[in-house]
Amino acid sequence: MREEIVLYEADPTSKDGRELIAELDDYLLTIYPESVCYRTPPEDIKKDGVFYIAKLDNEAVGCGGLKENDTGGIELKRMFVRPGFRGKGIASKLLNRLEHLSIEQGYKSIFLETGPPQIEAVRLYLKSGYFKRGPFGGYKDHPLSIFMEKRFDNEPYQSNGSAS
Repeated sequence: MREEIVLYEADPTSKDGRELIAELDDYLLTIYPESVCYRTPPEDIKKDGVFYIAKLDNEAVGCGGLKENDTGGIELKRMFVRPGFRGKGIASKLLNRLEHLSIEQGYKSIFLETGPPQIEAVRLYLKSGYFKRGPFGGYKDHPLSIFMEKRFDNEPYQSNGSAS
């Protein structure tokens, strides 16, 4: 029997939301120093963003969100799938849903920040049409940061460091 992945819009401050985000934060702190570990609090996403939870057999197994950044662009935030559930297409399904929401809201591109230790995430984003770019939205360049963008309007990439 094939397990069904169910995505739903959720409150990031809910029990499931907080648990997933706390697990993500714990993981990030094992691979990044605190000084470069960008952790958007659930309250910030709730205030001016959107958050989705993925469930498999009624168990919360992943999450992801969108939040407008300081330059008016939309940024992918808090993408995470619990380690025991990776490789089942959950991250791809979450990413696809969040990209479609971005398009529906009129954004011409989506931005994200990840890092070299997150090999699987970088691979997913590249496979999904993202390209590496310079810092955006107040981030500073750092060797442990990879800045990426995916354009929805087919315009060529222009590296000016801002989210246009």
